[in-house]
Amino acid sequence: MKVHETASVYQFSASYNKERTADLQHYLDAKLHTNNFFRHRRINTTLTLDDATNVYVKTSPGRLLIKLKKKENDRNAYLRIKQLGKDIRQHLADN
Repeated sequence: MKVHETASVYQFSASYNKERTADLQHYLDAKLHTNNFFRHRRINTTLTLDDATNVYVKTSPGRLLIKLKKKENDRNAYLRIKQLGKDIRQHLADN
């Protein structure tokens, strides 16, 4: 897992066992309240969450990339996605 952060971007990437993909997708849906958006799909899109957070997400079995442009989002959105990165890291370590 890797975090890359600059003044304009927060980016979290993770590589993990492909067999954990469905579990992580379910976890992301629960954390982001995205109503099964992540379930069993490859994703390469910008997602707008209920709180108007715009976040780029790219997933494939065993891989995840989340990228937030700070200028397109408010501070609360940035903090929420940054915490999500920490939560994902912990989730993958615990399970």
